[in-house]
Amino acid sequence: ICFCASELLFSSLSLASSRGNSFNPDIGLNALMLYQNSNRGNESNLRDRNGASLQEAELQFSADVDPYWRIVSAFAIAQKVTVDETVSPATRSAEYGIEPEELFAETLSFPGFTVRAGKFKAAFGKHNLLHTHAFPFIDAPRVHQVLLGDEGLNDVGISGAGLLPTPWFSEITGQILSGQGDGLEYFQAASANDSVALLQWKNLWDLTEDFTFEFGAAGATGRNAASRTTNLYGFDATFKWRGGRSHALIWTTEFIARDNDQA
Repeated sequence: ICFCASELLFSSLSLASSRGNSFNPDIGLNALMLYQNSNRGNESNLRDRNGASLQEAELQFSADVDPYWRIVSAFAIAQKVTVDETVSPATRSAEYGIEPEELFAETLSFPGFTVRAGKFKAAFGKHNLLHTHAFPFIDAPRVHQVLLGDEGLNDVGISGAGLLPTPWFSEITGQILSGQGDGLEYFQAASANDSVALLQWKNLWDLTEDFTFEFGAAGATGRNAASRTTNLYGFDATFKWRGGRSHALIWTTEFIARDNDQA
């Protein structure tokens, strides 16, 4: 199988000493074009079939609205494919839609502590925080697709992150999420009053001037549609070596488990 993807990045230019404000936000646009060809995937009714496609386009806005808050938004334009298998032969339909990937407000004025509110990618591991154009490979890892859903753990909620008084970088993040977001069928409790609690601990050490090691652990728990509990557990380790401005080697290993209690 041969895959080829290209990425186009466009962003607004600004002086290094200036940041976006409510009247002049930072704006970014990227687009991912995908072409795939294989001896499989030639049927016209497949969800992921051969040929050229627009994998995703993303429009981002960010601005400091005052000395205390900034607003960040990211809107994704992608093709939504549905396959109707109730008829024979199965039929495939596709249409483009736009939806907010992230839309949140974040504090700027608390030293060593950040509060965030809105819709955002939850602080669960490494890959869950990435947008599509930042994936190290064309697709998300299979474990994320199966256990966290097509869009990952992305939901409406509130978040607080604080630095610990340690000689190395150590950060604790606590988040409360609605658990009702798209693709979160493993939560989505029957009662809207139920929520998902998440806790992440991230650490980073500079082993040498060019070599760093990062370790993180995260867990999330919430009620599911069966009025029982779903738990998520995650661990990640990242080694990063940078040899000058043009050479780098990054190794990331991530473990995720899901315990979905059903009747």
